[in-house]
Amino acid sequence: MSPAEWIRALGDRDPSVPIALAAIARAAGLSDLVEFSDLVMGYREAHIAVYRALPGHRPLPGPGQSEITGDEVRSHLTGSVLPRLATEGWILDSPDGEWTQVRPRVPWWGQTSEARQEVYAELLAAATRAVQRAHSLTPQKASASVLEGNDLSKSFKGRRVVVFSLPGAFTPTCSNAQCPAFERLYDEFRAAGVDEVICVTVNDAFVVHQWARHLGVSRVRMLPDGSGKFTRRMGMLVNKEHLGFGYRSWRYSMVVRDQIIEHFFEEPGINDAGDDDDPYSVSSPERMIAALSR
Repeated sequence: MSPAEWIRALGDRDPSVPIALAAIARAAGLSDLVEFSDLVMGYREAHIAVYRALPGHRPLPGPGQSEITGDEVRSHLTGSVLPRLATEGWILDSPDGEWTQVRPRVPWWGQTSEARQEVYAELLAAATRAVQRAHSLTPQKASASVLEGNDLSKSFKGRRVVVFSLPGAFTPTCSNAQCPAFERLYDEFRAAGVDEVICVTVNDAFVVHQWARHLGVSRVRMLPDGSGKFTRRMGMLVNKEHLGFGYRSWRYSMVVRDQIIEHFFEEPGINDAGDDDDPYSVSSPERMIAALSR
């Protein structure tokens, strides 16, 4: 696949990916190394350029409003974007998670100033397409928030439903293990008498829609709890500021029969301080199927 082809393909992704790659290409100059402080400025610049193309959208605070802080950009990069780019093989991982410098895994950004400027412009165009497509989706097409457009009582009434919840879209364990496992074992849940399998995550509808496309999920129903209201009322909303996420769901799963919780599987050690290693075992689909088979 040529650079132009893979860059065009990024137009179908979460806009944060091409925006971050554009920022890396710009901040690197003629080097193969990016200082994190330069990347923060480059990401903000690319973000403004992309969202300015969206009619009626103000990407960042303007005159008379407080400017977005460097800490907000840093948290977004270190807590979400850079780990995702490392997982997908765009950049080398940071062993200590500090991200003081960023290096590409392969020289995808070209070796001349002209080539890098061309890659930068193409990445911004891909990010603009991604943003425009995301904002053209209706909440129904993008799976609206759990409490904003979906009446779960209708899903639960007179039915047996499996619900599992996770900390966030595009995060490693959720993407590499938990969500794919529920999709893979969907037929076994159906054979055990389950009518539907639902994934709940405290993310906005557009992110979850793109995540589902990225994972190839088609049988599990993806329901973003954008406001966190459902998760809070379940007693599972936790503070993950230490990861730059804000409030997210603790990992759990449950079987609901006719609006009554029949089985509940909660990972141990729920907390707001990050005093855990993101456990994932108790709420796995294998544990749930075993319980349903008894």
